[in-house]
Amino acid sequence: MQGLSTQALPEAGFEQWETGPYLKGKSFLDNGFPEQAMSIWMTAAQERHAACQNGIGWMYQHGVGIEADLQRALSWYLKAAEQGHPKAMFNTALCYDEGWGTAQEDDASAAVWYERAAAAGYPDAYLNLGLLYLYGYGVDQDLPKANQLFEQAARLGNSDAAYNLGRSCYLGRGCVEDEEAASRWYRLAIEDGHVWASYLQSLLYFDGINGSPPDHDRALPLLYSAANILPEAKNYLANLYEHGDIIEQDMERAFQLYLSAAEDGLGDAMFNVAALFTQGKGIEQDFGSAAYWFERAWDNGDAEAAPHLAFLYSSGGPNLPADVEKGAYWKKIAESEGVE
Repeated sequence: MQGLSTQALPEAGFEQWETGPYLKGKSFLDNGFPEQAMSIWMTAAQERHAACQNGIGWMYQHGVGIEADLQRALSWYLKAAEQGHPKAMFNTALCYDEGWGTAQEDDASAAVWYERAAAAGYPDAYLNLGLLYLYGYGVDQDLPKANQLFEQAARLGNSDAAYNLGRSCYLGRGCVEDEEAASRWYRLAIEDGHVWASYLQSLLYFDGINGSPPDHDRALPLLYSAANILPEAKNYLANLYEHGDIIEQDMERAFQLYLSAAEDGLGDAMFNVAALFTQGKGIEQDFGSAAYWFERAWDNGDAEAAPHLAFLYSSGGPNLPADVEKGAYWKKIAESEGVE
């Protein structure tokens, strides 16, 4: 599920559960002796030591010191979860959510265990349960409840939850549309380095929040940061360099950013790379490369690529011999798609 938190490590918080044999085994695990850790935890697990049972589940899940076995991982998580171990309840839910160790994904069972983990105070459980309510997976869709859960997780420091709540505020998803509220939650997520929040907050600054003037000085640093990772941010920044309205025009930089985003799989960027190859802007004109990227864009669902392919194949040009049949083929497709 998109945005799902998968933080299931055995060492995260809830120290009241992590006593005696658990800590001894964890010390061995941390120092690179997983077999000794497993031996200690297994002995304690037979005596129903919940943290050790959860740790064994984690080792089976990730194949640490033992062959990975998701069914056994889930079995051990369940033993600990049924004793009320918060992390084990979360891990059990995650297994059902992702179909790890089960015949198929079981969102209803995931919801039950996320609910229990959240009730025990496990922060990421609020986020994942919120996502189930957001999309109606395993529960009846309930957008206000999803937002309530996101807020609980965000206030416990979960940046993905803050980001999701920002999206809800921006889109009016289960709440009133409010760009200022969206901005507050995005900024909270940004404090923890959330890249998507950085990108979307930059767009709010570019557009102006709730009708206020654009703030390019605050938008650009966020966009530059997001463009180090996100293809969508690379594509947006490339567009700024191409047109030169907000930052100084730099066609070579625009091309390189478009190309990087296209290589990351972004369809819009594929189209833009193809357009610059066609025009010879920021790169030497190359119809062969243009056709390649327009076809990639088409494969990614961009119908606007069809008439450009019709033109390229019909006329021919640098590194692309004219091909009347291909030109006619793409022209027919463009007409069937209603694009010119």
